[in-house]
Amino acid sequence: MAALVAVLGGAAVYGYQRSIDRKITLAERRREVYVDFLSGLVDAANGDSTRHLRARIEALVVGSDNVVRQLADYNRIAEELCGTVDTTSTEFKDVLAKVTIAMREDVFEKTSISEQDYSDLLPVKRKNK
Repeated sequence: MAALVAVLGGAAVYGYQRSIDRKITLAERRREVYVDFLSGLVDAANGDSTRHLRARIEALVVGSDNVVRQLADYNRIAEELCGTVDTTSTEFKDVLAKVTIAMREDVFEKTSISEQDYSDLLPVKRKNK
């Protein structure tokens, strides 16, 4: 009987630990994708959108529901502005700020930085051609 209790207890602990490990792995992967998304944005503003587009797609797969919702607005704006309008536009920066907040809340649980702060911190500019 004691052996059965030990086996069941061990299985429960193992299952719980695996769950924690999966959550940690997912959080680490999300951080990588979110950093690639934001870093790739600079490349995209300078005409090389491959890295940014790949990160946008990956974020749709591994991102939380809130991040995916915010990306929907971002994708709409990004497609409208692609190659035609300076990405320092207020609308673009506001949507990007919302995406960034959602990403930070996803991997750091909460953030006290405001939308305006993020908008000010994300001065993405197009390369002069």
